[in-house]
Amino acid sequence: AAEGYGLAFSKKGRDGSGKATLIAATSLRTYGVVFHISTDDLRQLDQIEGRGRGYERMSEFPVQTEGEGSSRLTATTYISGAPHIDDNLRPFDWYLDLVVHGARQNDLPSSHIEAIAETEHAVDPDPERRERLEALRVLELAKRNG
Repeated sequence: AAEGYGLAFSKKGRDGSGKATLIAATSLRTYGVVFHISTDDLRQLDQIEGRGRGYERMSEFPVQTEGEGSSRLTATTYISGAPHIDDNLRPFDWYLDLVVHGARQNDLPSSHIEAIAETEHAVDPDPERRERLEALRVLELAKRNG
């Protein structure tokens, strides 16, 4: 869990929708998943996550693991800065579905998943958008594989 941060869909996406980012708020706590990756893979992840194009890499980001053997550790995450934030944006339906499914797949707390699922969203006006079609394929594969 990341203490003092909440999840928002206010990062300006190239498609005009809101993308996920963490926002600092002392009264909030958000949940996520920690993965181990190599330094070489981190460079590739920078490209995929849009480092320098709306997201900045935050190294030494403090998190608290939960469950048996919980501990404090530092992780790397990507957070959007003020010039790339618009609180009026909404995520597209398919993007929100990806986030909700990922939260379920990784057994995040049900209250957190419910809060994400209740996020106001918009229907993507472009049913042929490449990112939408890719997201739908990923969701279908994930549903088939459990």
